[in-house]
Amino acid sequence: MSAGSFVFEELIAESGNSTMRIILREAQAEGEVGAMLRAADCGWEVGPRGIALWAIDVPAHVNYASVRADLMNMADVGTIDLEEGAISGLHRVGLG
Repeated sequence: MSAGSFVFEELIAESGNSTMRIILREAQAEGEVGAMLRAADCGWEVGPRGIALWAIDVPAHVNYASVRADLMNMADVGTIDLEEGAISGLHRVGLG
């Protein structure tokens, strides 16, 4: 471990939000994903210019199953790659 590295020690409290990460595989996916996330009331951060990596915040009040289904459909056709980083307990219940 290098100096200045962050180390996870423990979870103090869960916010209820979930985190997903995607990599855009096709240029037109940017507009489609952005529009879907805005409509779902999700936030996101984009990697440095030229890197198509997005970190998506799915707030506790958002229907995670619906956002997940939309992104999985895009992944199935190959426009994005999807990783579910951290799914809140609240959102896990909604997945059944």
